[in-house]
Amino acid sequence: MMRHILFYLLCVMSLSMSAKRDLTYFWQDKDGVLNAQTELTFDLVDEILACDTPSVSAPSQARRAALYLLDQIFHDTRLDGSPLVGGFLDRRMSLVLDDLTRRIDEGIKVYKLYNDGWIVRTPEVTIGWDVCRDRVAGDYDRRLMADSIAVALADACDILFLTHNHGDHVDPLIIDRMVAAGKPVIAPDQIMPDNAGVTHTRRETIWEEVFRAADGVELHTTVIPGHQDHLQNNIYVVTTPGGYTVCSTGDQWLKSDLDMILDLDGKIPPVDVLMPICWAARLPDMCRSFGAKVVLTGHENELAHSIDHREAYWLSYHKLDEFPIPHCLMTCGECFRYVR
Repeated sequence: MMRHILFYLLCVMSLSMSAKRDLTYFWQDKDGVLNAQTELTFDLVDEILACDTPSVSAPSQARRAALYLLDQIFHDTRLDGSPLVGGFLDRRMSLVLDDLTRRIDEGIKVYKLYNDGWIVRTPEVTIGWDVCRDRVAGDYDRRLMADSIAVALADACDILFLTHNHGDHVDPLIIDRMVAAGKPVIAPDQIMPDNAGVTHTRRETIWEEVFRAADGVELHTTVIPGHQDHLQNNIYVVTTPGGYTVCSTGDQWLKSDLDMILDLDGKIPPVDVLMPICWAARLPDMCRSFGAKVVLTGHENELAHSIDHREAYWLSYHKLDEFPIPHCLMTCGECFRYVR
């Protein structure tokens, strides 16, 4: 009952906000009505998500509705590359930057960035995975995230792991910022092979390495040599000094890798929080193989894709229905807190 009341109040609040704006008549102003509708919807989504934060509990109807509203906007190609969408995404990233300034005493915080970028924070270290400004459909020279926000996210990270050489995962601006600051950037051989500031690592079988973050913190890492199609895709299973193990699978997809991916028991430490792509092959089996305690799916609504491959939140909810492992579906700018 309280959830229904909360959702009603949020709707009333949003309507009250709209009344303060110059929203009168839109006759013969098609762009105007679409822009106003989109802006008000983004406001309502922000309000709902601020009250209904990520959890492994079953999502409320209000939270589910908020993500469905985002599906409607992100699948409207008329808005591709628009200031409205870019502004919303920048606001969501600003929430991450604000929370990164707050003290963390235990456990881990996992921030979901655009589609499949992640930041993982513990009391000892802040780890970036595939942090990227992302691209605009049909115009890959344009970026969605403001440069100033991308630089601030890079400055917040002590180390950056890159999984594979695709433009929605690898961003030269962020890499250059990290390298200039003397911070490690870990990548497979195919990513900027001539950049001496990037630490390249790739083998043909699962291997272990220790990487040092910028502050000297040691990260014991098991690396799985995966692929997206035939492109190298390193999967880093990272254990922090506090004993938490986290992993983003990047765009692991090649089905001939499944024998390796589904046979990880005893070869890697069990993963506390696993961030797989939402379209991963045999997703439940893969998550079990990683020994995942919590699953956070990624890569929904990649705005550089055509709409048939902008994996909708409603589709991920369908895939996660009766999922055998605790899980949470997040959108950009949200934070998931995990403490054993």
